[in-house]
Amino acid sequence: MDPASFTPGASLGRMVLPNAGFPSVGGVVQNSQNLGFAYLRTAVPGIITPPAGFANPGGVPFDPTTPGHYTFALRAFDLLGNQVAQVVIHVSTLADPNAVTPPAGSYQVRYFSNLNAGDSFINITNTGERGAGLAAGTTANTTGAICVNAYVFSPDEQMVSCCSCPVTPNGLVSMSASSLVSNTLTPAVPTSIVVKLVSTIPTVANGCTNSAAAIQPLAPIPQPNGLTVGMLAWATTLHAPAVAGLPFATTETPFAPATLSTVAGAGDNIGELNRLARLCNFINANGSGFGICRACRLGGLGAGRL
Repeated sequence: MDPASFTPGASLGRMVLPNAGFPSVGGVVQNSQNLGFAYLRTAVPGIITPPAGFANPGGVPFDPTTPGHYTFALRAFDLLGNQVAQVVIHVSTLADPNAVTPPAGSYQVRYFSNLNAGDSFINITNTGERGAGLAAGTTANTTGAICVNAYVFSPDEQMVSCCSCPVTPNGLVSMSASSLVSNTLTPAVPTSIVVKLVSTIPTVANGCTNSAAAIQPLAPIPQPNGLTVGMLAWATTLHAPAVAGLPFATTETPFAPATLSTVAGAGDNIGELNRLARLCNFINANGSGFGICRACRLGGLGAGRL
């Protein structure tokens, strides 16, 4: 029921229609899923095989009364048992598509301070949760790649820059805080910033180009430019000394996962997901190149005590 990549076929549920009394050759059969039918819940030898572990903690039986997203495969076999066709069927039992929960870790936040005293750095990797292949690569069309979209805010809440970069499974990319504010939308260069990272699925045509301005609203079925899993990020920042004259201290901590508001509220409350995309789209459309942060680069960055 919505299995992960590379799940063995033997672990999936199966219903054999001919054995259930339906004709195997000729004729058309149509029926519906009734709430009391218990499809893929109760094993019937030779007819129904429930998904492995569906009755154990963490298992996911199909229940049309429970909000969720399920994936079914309708497969056709010839008389010799060879598969000749397959159709994937997505079933969403959500009453409101906007109620989809953002993927874990797809939205993370971190502050940076004292940029006038020295630089700070961001290091990002991809856990491979979206999948991974045997072929190596550093572009967005590499299997399992994600787009990491950075949104940079000054202390007075203005978005001063935004940009995107592909991060492949097991790869390591970095950004410096100085690069994030080196090409701001307005002439002012803040000495402290808030950086928000959002991970999305690359598009086939454009990869991660301008993906920060093209984030799609959440949907039950993952889609290009939609939020996705796999992002991990760490960052350094400078701390002013308690005693004047002493050097600044440097600390490194992970970005903090946060809850991204995705559903519009009352009045002018459009939600943070829409706000990030709209502000970045404005920068792309009207900034004449300003406001596009100059990031990212392969490899990790770090800092020692100044």
